[in-house]
Amino acid sequence: MIRRVLALVLVVALGGCVRTRTVEFQVAAPEVQSNASWTQSVDVSVVVADLRSDQLKLGKSYVRGVGGGTGEYSVQTSKNMDAAIKQGIEAEFRSRGVSRFEGPAKLLVNVSKAEGTTWVAPWNVDVDADANLAAKVIGADGAVLYERTFRRREPGKGEVWTMDTVEQGAYHLQRVMASVIRDMVDDERLVLALVKASRR
Repeated sequence: MIRRVLALVLVVALGGCVRTRTVEFQVAAPEVQSNASWTQSVDVSVVVADLRSDQLKLGKSYVRGVGGGTGEYSVQTSKNMDAAIKQGIEAEFRSRGVSRFEGPAKLLVNVSKAEGTTWVAPWNVDVDADANLAAKVIGADGAVLYERTFRRREPGKGEVWTMDTVEQGAYHLQRVMASVIRDMVDDERLVLALVKASRR
C-alpha cells in the first residue's frame, strides 16, 4: 500500500495532463432519530435543482510528488447529484417522523455550490469541502413562505495510505453536504413554513 501511494505522487508529479476520477455521490445517513410533534402536520414535496454549470463536477485533487513536482486530478460523480441530495433531504425528514412527501407544501432546493478539494503530499492529505443549498418553502397557492441559503465550508485531514487518496475531498463533501441538509431540516422557521404550507 505504501509503495502504491508513493508511486502515485511520483507518477502524477511527472505528468502534465489532468486525470479524471469518478465516484458515486451519496449523502451520509441521518444521525438524528426523533418523532417531533410537527412532523404529523407536514406533507412536503421535495424538489432539488442543480444550478451549477458542470453538474458532474465534485472538485479537484492536487498531488505533490516526492521530487517537488505537482499533478492534478479532476473528480466527478458518476451521475447528477440532485437525486442523491433529494433522497438525503427526505431521509432527514423521515428520521424525524415525517411520512408524507406529496404536498401541498413544496420545498424547492437549489444547489449553487458543491465542491471538495484534496491536497496530497507524500506524507500528508488535506481536504476541504464547500456546499451551498438555497431552500424555498412554497405553499399550494404558489406563495413563497420562507427562503434561506444554507452553507458550510469545512477543512479536514484525510488518510494517507488508502486506495482512494485523491477522492477523499469528494467523500468529505458528502459528509459536509449531509451537515448542510441537517441544518436545513433543523431550521425552526423553515419547519413552521412547511407546517403552514401543508394546510390544505
